[in-house]
Formats: sequence, C-alpha cells, structure tokens
Amino acid sequence: MKKKSISELIHFFVRHPLQNSLQMKFWCWLVSPADAEDKEEAIQEEWMNIIAEPDEATRRSWYEVRRKAGLANPIIKPHWEIKPLLRIASMILIPLFSVLLSWYYINDYTDSCKLVEYIVPMGERGELTLPDGTKVQINSESSIIYPKSFRGDTRTVYLSGEANFDVHKDKKHPFIVKTSLLSVRALGTKFNIQAYSEDRKTITTLENGKVQINNLLAPDSCFILTPGEQLEYNHLTKNYEKRKIDVMMASGWTRGELNFVDCHLEDILNTLGRHYNVEIKAEPHLYTNDLYTIKLRKGEPLQAAIHIVTMTVGGMESKVTDNKVVILTAASPANKSKKGGTHP
Repeated sequence: MKKKSISELIHFFVRHPLQNSLQMKFWCWLVSPADAEDKEEAIQEEWMNIIAEPDEATRRSWYEVRRKAGLANPIIKPHWEIKPLLRIASMILIPLFSVLLSWYYINDYTDSCKLVEYIVPMGERGELTLPDGTKVQINSESSIIYPKSFRGDTRTVYLSGEANFDVHKDKKHPFIVKTSLLSVRALGTKFNIQAYSEDRKTITTLENGKVQINNLLAPDSCFILTPGEQLEYNHLTKNYEKRKIDVMMASGWTRGELNFVDCHLEDILNTLGRHYNVEIKAEPHLYTNDLYTIKLRKGEPLQAAIHIVTMTVGGMESKVTDNKVVILTAASPANKSKKGGTHP
C-alpha cells in the first residue's frame, strides 16, 4: 500500500466516527504486519498534528488510536474475531475511505485477519497463554490485543495497562509489546510493563533475559535493560530514568500485593482505584510533586489501604461513601497528623 494512502487512511479515521464493526476492521488493518514502518511513521506525523489542534473530539479519537495501536474478563474471556472487510462494505463509506480500503484489500490483504482482545476489568486480575506459548498475567483495568496466530518475522501484541510477560523463547521471531508510547522487544525473557494512559509514567522492569525499548514517537531512542533494571519514562517531561530495583516489588501485583516505590500520590490513588474497583476523588491541592514509598499486604481491605496512604502522606482525611467512592480532603486542624513512613 502506498505510503500516502496509509497517511490519508489514518488521518481520515481520526477525524471521522465509524460504526463499531468498521472500527474493529480498521484496528485489524492497523496492527497487521504489512507496511508496519510506514504505519508507525504516519501515526507519529498525525500525532504531531493533533498536538496543535484545539478540537477536543479529534483529540479523543486520536487518544483511542494511540491506546489501541499501542495496545484483558478473567472469569469469561471475551474475544472478537475480526474478519477481513468485504469489498461491498466500503460502499457505505465516503469516497476517499472507500477507495483506500478497496485498494488495500485488492492489492495487499487477502488472508483473514483475526485478532483477540482480552480485557480485565477494575478489581480483577487475569492470565492467558498466547498462541506461541508466552504466559501473560494482566492487571486490573488492562487490555491486550494479539493475533489468533502469529505470522511474519515478529510476535507483536498491544498493551494498555499493566501486564507481566514470561516469553516463550524463539530467537527467529522476536516478541514485541507495544504501548501507546513505547515498544519493548525481547527474544525470551520475563518482564513487567506498566502503561496506563492516566498515569504519569510508563515503567518497564526486567526480571531475566534482555529487552530493548524504543519510543514510538522518537524511533532513534534506544535502551537496553539487563536483569534487575527498570526504565521509567515520564509522559510529561519526556525524560527517562534507568535504575536498579527489587524486581519482586515491581511484580508484587501478580501475587496480590500493592507496592509503590517513589510514586506520586496521583499514581498511587489511580492504582488503588483500579485494584479495589472504586472511584477515588481528591482535592486538587493534595496532588504535589512529593514521592512516597508504600507496601500493602495481599488482601488489605480498602479502608485499611486508604488509612495507610493518608497516614503516610499526612494532612489528609478520607470518607468512603455507599456507592464505593472514596473522597480525600485536607485534614481539619484538630485531625492533622504528621507524615508517616512506609507500611511494613
């Protein structure tokens, strides 16, 4: 498919709402191996254009493209098989989109494209085995999109949220995890990725093996991690920080623990909300640049967890309503406590 046509197709999709079935077919085309480099370049160019646009609807559409292209219910695994777009379907679209899709399917894409989206809701955790034998544990409010069968030179999956990967070794077919901002490449290894869109950072932690990390918006950036290392990418400052870390702390969520190491209050509350399936509201002035380290035991009740956080941060009090909404406010003068330490 011509590079210009790829750019026009992505540009059109971001700015024009489509029926759900057509949206899924667009995702199928987007994540297929064909023209992968041209697609990534087109996405980067479109992103730079979106940054300068004031239109909120366009921004929302683009954030969804980033979430999906940079992409599980554990009790019942929902999945949708995405079949190729029949040429007749293009007749319901406006001429440009119709021509682009028809050209693509006639010339480039005759095989069926089948993807699976695995979704884990808030308050739950899930696990699955990918077609190549790779084992994945998925944290709450996370999703993974992967092909029903891996084809081509790589094994690529798309993650939104947090997951821990135990990759099946296959040196001829590198395993790649793409988030909305980063691409993590491995041959056979075990690593953890935390990539929630609402958090300030994307964090990759390597348990064993070796991984290569690239920024999708800055392809020349490249970081290599060795066991026990963690790379943190700040979405706001665009800065990276590589450090040694206790990998058991980073993967604690897979055992039901909640571990926070040098985290902002906003990120801590986002994680608690996902883990306990509650909405947590805090007065804006409570969010500062202070960093906190907290460890919560497996099975810690919600109210106990909130109490530990308020005591650690200090100067806050909380209230849990009947509809599972936690409200954090500044403590009254009589109830203000000194900032505490970490929970054992």
